[in-house]
Amino acid sequence: MIHEGLVVRICLNSSKMVFEKGTSDYFVYNTTSQRTAEEDEEHSAKEQFRREIRGEKLKVKMVTNNAWMKGLSHEDVQKTNNEFQKWKETTDDVPLSQEASADVTMEG
Repeated sequence: MIHEGLVVRICLNSSKMVFEKGTSDYFVYNTTSQRTAEEDEEHSAKEQFRREIRGEKLKVKMVTNNAWMKGLSHEDVQKTNNEFQKWKETTDDVPLSQEASADVTMEG
C-alpha cells in the first residue's frame, strides 16, 4: 500500500525545504513469505553457505592472518600458537581465586 500525500515547499530566497503540516508519505510492505517448501529449503541452504563464508573470512582476518604475525616465519607463528594452547589448557584447571593472584611472566 502506498500513500503519497506529502507536500513540500522550497523557499526561493533561502532554498530551505518546508514540509506542510498534516501531510505524509508512507509505504506498507507485505513481509509474509510466499515461498514454497523447496524455495524455503534452498534459501536456508544459501544462508548457511553465507554464514560459513563470513566465518571463514573472519577466521582469516583474526586468526590466520593476524597483525602480530607480520614478519614472523611460519615456524615462529606455530610455536607461539602451540605455547598459547598449552597455557590455555593449564589455566583451565586453575581455580579463579588462584588465577587472579598468580603472577604471569611472558618470555619474548
